Amino acid sequence: MPWLKSVGCGCGGCGPDPCTPQSAPAPTLQCDSVEASDNKDGNAEFAGYESTPPKYYRESIGAGSITQKIWEFNPGCTGTVTETIVTNFSGTYAGTLPAPCADVACVPSATATVKTYTGDGACYGTFPNHQHTGTGTLTLSDEFTTAQLIAQVAAALGGYPGTWAGDCTAYRNLTADEFTYTIRKFRYRFALPTLTGFTTYKITWTEGATAREYIWDGSATETGVYEVAVPGSNGTAGAITGITASCV
Repeated sequence: MPWLKSVGCGCGGCGPDPCTPQSAPAPTLQCDSVEASDNKDGNAEFAGYESTPPKYYRESIGAGSITQKIWEFNPGCTGTVTETIVTNFSGTYAGTLPAPCADVACVPSATATVKTYTGDGACYGTFPNHQHTGTGTLTLSDEFTTAQLIAQVAAALGGYPGTWAGDCTAYRNLTADEFTYTIRKFRYRFALPTLTGFTTYKITWTEGATAREYIWDGSATETGVYEVAVPGSNGTAGAITGITASCV
């Protein structure tokens, strides 16, 4: 009877036999990421005068000198001087600052970027006696700005390693004190399952808040590559969620 004739079942299975129910096999998400991080370096602002966030300076320029005289045997800092020590502040210091005076004989005064040590001329100690005179000044210069830190880290962000075993989110973090900056970007793809006998295959997913889809061309073994850039503010971006495979 003609009304019993098969008309191809009208099935929607994914496999070679469309009339045999079969779910679309899942793809495998693969991510390749690269990260860079660095800190500001140099001299911090002088204690008690720090900015918010604190600032750092690559150099300190010195001027003047402090002279320490020592009397080993004579009381009251009189008579023959046993030893004279001069701390010369003059010069440019890219690292550790000179240590001018180790006790109360040097009276410091400061702002955030200028510190002046003044020997008070008083006589201290009892055998030996010592006395400090003169003035030395340290001035911080060449600020390491946050903008420079951000540019430095961005320039250090190299190429992808190509391992496809990295993090699956982009990331940015500038610490609250703006001392450390860390960034990460990533790219990703899907490795397709074995699709022998399949004629159609589709993947849908969400990248961050963006809906995406891939439709199989009938021969590929993996999707194209998608890239997620470093976010513009602190936090993560580009998380891959809602991965769904289906027949088109």
